[in-house]
Formats: sequence, structure tokens, C-alpha cells
Amino acid sequence: MVDNVNSKRRKRCNNNFIDMLQGEIVETLERKKQDVSIENVISYLIRHNIVRQSIVHRYVIIFKYPEYLEEYGSKQKAVEQMAKDYPLDVKGIYSILANHYAYFHPNKIEF
Repeated sequence: MVDNVNSKRRKRCNNNFIDMLQGEIVETLERKKQDVSIENVISYLIRHNIVRQSIVHRYVIIFKYPEYLEEYGSKQKAVEQMAKDYPLDVKGIYSILANHYAYFHPNKIEF
């Protein structure tokens, strides 16, 4: 496979991002006397808006929906309960579910 210039630049950018973020996270957690656990790293990513709150909501809705559907038996009841449990309205949850296929699949990029 022949790498094009953009592919090499993307890899360089991704690797720089990883290196920079790793250093920043470790430094911040050590300064706050917190361990470098997965939970603390994810909290850092959300708190510093590297992972947006809307992405968190979308992820939870997509992956919790099958449990709600099984428990409540119908899409309408499941979505209504999710609207009570999470900070989204019914229309927003339906929108996320209708477009879920476009999210949370692995990128085809190399590091």
C-alpha cells in the first residue's frame, strides 16, 4: 500500500495529539494527586471538552437502548423512560437512534 502525503501527515498529527494529551493528562492528575486510571482519564477528557457532552449522551443512548427496549417491551416506552433517566427529550433520543449507524465504529486510520 502506498501512503500518500495526507496519510503521513494524519499519522504524525495523531501521534503528536496522543503524546501531548498523555503528558497533559498525567501531569494534571499527578498535580491533583489522582491516580492515572481509565476512569480519571475519561473524566479528564469530558471535563476538558475533548469528548463533548453531546457525544457522551449519544454513546449512552445508543448502547443502553437495547436494555431499555428489552425491559419496557416497546420502543415508545423505552424512549420515554430514557427521557426520564437522561437529560434528553424524547425527540432527541429518537433522532440519535435514527442516525446511530454513523457513530462509534473504528476509524480506518493508522498510528
